[in-house]
Amino acid sequence: MEHQSAVLESNASRVVLQAPTASGKTLAYLIKAVRNYAFTIALYPTNELIWDQAKSMQESLGKLGYESALVFDRAEGEVIVHDYEGRPEVVVCALNSDSLTALAKERGNETEGKALLELLNEKRIQPKHLILLTNLDTLFLMFAHRFARSVDIWRDILARATGGALLVVDEFHLYHGYSLAVMVYLIHHLRHLFKQIILTSATGFDLGTVFKESVSVIRAREGGPLVVQYATDLTLKSVSGIMVQTNELELLFRDGVELYERSLSSSAEVKLLVIVNSVLTAHRLSKMFGQRYPGLVTPVHGLMARREEPSTPIVVGTSAIEVGVDFDAASLLFEAHDAATFIQRLGRVARRSPGKAIGYVEQTYFVPLRDRLISIGSSVSRQQLREYVYEALPSAEHYTDFVWSKQGAWLYIGLLAGVSEYLIMRDHRRSAGYGDFPSKRELLNRRHRLDQLWEYVRSGRDIPVALLPQIRLLDEHWPDGSLVYIALGRIVGGRSTLTSIPAYFREEDAFTYVSLDDLKKLEFIVATQEKVSELAGRRVPGKMSGRSDIFLIVEGVTQGPLRLTADWNQMKRFHSPERGPKLLSSQDLIVTLESHEELSDQLCRILDGQPAYESSGRLDWRFPGFSGPAGRFLTVGGDALVAWFWDTRAQ
Repeated sequence: MEHQSAVLESNASRVVLQAPTASGKTLAYLIKAVRNYAFTIALYPTNELIWDQAKSMQESLGKLGYESALVFDRAEGEVIVHDYEGRPEVVVCALNSDSLTALAKERGNETEGKALLELLNEKRIQPKHLILLTNLDTLFLMFAHRFARSVDIWRDILARATGGALLVVDEFHLYHGYSLAVMVYLIHHLRHLFKQIILTSATGFDLGTVFKESVSVIRAREGGPLVVQYATDLTLKSVSGIMVQTNELELLFRDGVELYERSLSSSAEVKLLVIVNSVLTAHRLSKMFGQRYPGLVTPVHGLMARREEPSTPIVVGTSAIEVGVDFDAASLLFEAHDAATFIQRLGRVARRSPGKAIGYVEQTYFVPLRDRLISIGSSVSRQQLREYVYEALPSAEHYTDFVWSKQGAWLYIGLLAGVSEYLIMRDHRRSAGYGDFPSKRELLNRRHRLDQLWEYVRSGRDIPVALLPQIRLLDEHWPDGSLVYIALGRIVGGRSTLTSIPAYFREEDAFTYVSLDDLKKLEFIVATQEKVSELAGRRVPGKMSGRSDIFLIVEGVTQGPLRLTADWNQMKRFHSPERGPKLLSSQDLIVTLESHEELSDQLCRILDGQPAYESSGRLDWRFPGFSGPAGRFLTVGGDALVAWFWDTRAQ
């Protein structure tokens, strides 16, 4: 296809490939990798997509005539570490918390960092082409030297990148606000490793404004060759909010049963595909369908380990389905909170034959979209539908301007503060390409360490040019903001902290992240990592082990959402000359979960030391936090900085 050829021919240092799902994006950058580069790192937004792409790449490489091998594979929900023989031309290595945990276990419960370094040093991992498939969390842990032997790991990567490597960031449009900023900052600091960076997106996204530099944009032609979709019988229905409420689950279930029964005669592998926003909604619906149709339901969400491609006629899941996982579905039940999500999810049906779909839209946007479609009759082209959807539904904000804002500068300083905590020896830091960060050996107290870090930042060495003006403004308030830098340095990671509280679901025997909002729907206790490891009978996944001492043990899902309230009127701001986030203190915070008053102290432990920002109302439904009196809302975690940015911009 034209867009694939354009990617192969492009020599631009930054390439944006904008193309819909199932249009051959992966094949375009895979061919580029094996033709032009000895070393490739590909970043994916979910672990499911990493596993799917590893298998897909091996199949595609075989068709292209390349002998390849997988270092890690997954079967029946278990990670397999392959001990293959020979010297394949291409080695594909899926590197995430699951594979690193399996590798360390295989090698006698060594640290994940030591096990990874040993693997990289093996002769079988010295192919002509090495492709590492990983995610933002794992890349950040390596960048921040959170793994044991991180310095040596980086030396290995630097050696492999000699002469220029390739970085691919797939589904870039799924990053926003906090995670988008962290991704951009990491790419800046690692840019010297890569001769070319390719970013793919299924939706329109002005990445030139994100990176503050020119990018080469390649777009797949609408309706181009091999991008085929059949007619879809679409029904729209309204729901009361962005997230389907508990009392609306029965509506979705009844509609799903009707769609399934009507699709039984279809030759499609999957008769009914359900995509919802919340992991817990997916969890409940999968159980409801499972009781009605025993043995015929596959859940695809964060609480369940995918075993293979779905082989049951009913599949229920979250965004883990819509990102890259490809199968044929006869009917679709989905909820959409913004225009891009609506179009992306609708594209999962009618790929190989005509299909049926029911879409649930928030009442505010349902009426204008329904009226617009009714006004033009019973039939509409996909291009027309796309235009009407983007007119009626909001576009989920990516907060691209946050990356280069004053608030983004706070996050960036916090990121550097966190990195400096883990960089021990000056010569190691230089070899890893990070510049002259101060070492712990030299800095015996926190203030001196921060002052030395600020001297490095003030020098402007290797600091993003577009961020320098904002950083120099912060210089006027140094060291008044030092407390928040310290706090951010402790919690900063690939994800915003309180959208991703580590949890172990006992019934499903699964590790995953839950958000602060999810606490209202769960039966849980708060425990230490040691207690969780003992209960699970295995180590906590590496991506979770270094982020928090607090873990949730989830016993089940409540029958209805509980009321989560907080009193923060007693809170004291950290020392800052301007209105900005607070630092939460368990001594000044009162948090109450309905029917679980005994958990107040434990909830405060989760929130202790987190940044928080108070605003008049919830600024974005994706921001975790608490409602308060008079319509006030407290955004907590890393998203507090994004909320501060949003509020400042609005004013």
